[in-house]
Amino acid sequence: MYVTRGGPRLSGWLSYTLGWARREAYGREYAFDYDRRHSATLVGSHRFSPRFEVSATARASSGFPRTPFAGVRVAATEVGSRLVPERDGDGRLVYTAATGGLDLLNSARLPFYARLDVRAAFRPRGEKGRWQFYVEVINALRRKNTSSIDAELEYDPDSDRPRLVETRGGSVPLLPTFGIRFRFD
Repeated sequence: MYVTRGGPRLSGWLSYTLGWARREAYGREYAFDYDRRHSATLVGSHRFSPRFEVSATARASSGFPRTPFAGVRVAATEVGSRLVPERDGDGRLVYTAATGGLDLLNSARLPFYARLDVRAAFRPRGEKGRWQFYVEVINALRRKNTSSIDAELEYDPDSDRPRLVETRGGSVPLLPTFGIRFRFD
């Protein structure tokens, strides 16, 4: 949907997508890795003059599917055709995060995603000019979106096994950029 209000100076559009992406494998059906149930984008632009324009893009969506960690298990090394518990240099067992069975495959979701980007553009000769100078700020609200959840093992003084801690990663930081665009005709 594209909307123009207040003459040609203010414009924008809004989109919303509702979808399901499923996969069948291993004798079961589950959410595909890039299944994003809800996704919305709002774009707005205001042209103050033929030379100067400010715009913003807001995005929001549900998180992608992920397979949660089931717990901690002893790491194993293959010796011949057998799996043998892995040990460190001092002879202690080595642990790793366990992903669990197929019933957990993509059964959880990453957290809600939201981002706001803003941009200001200047055209020295107006719309007919070839040059444009711009400043843009990506993730202007500094929201810490999560693109992955990783497992870390931490020492647990109350147990003979390490503690499993899930850590969020992959956030896009506040990212200011600037640039020059030249149009060839």
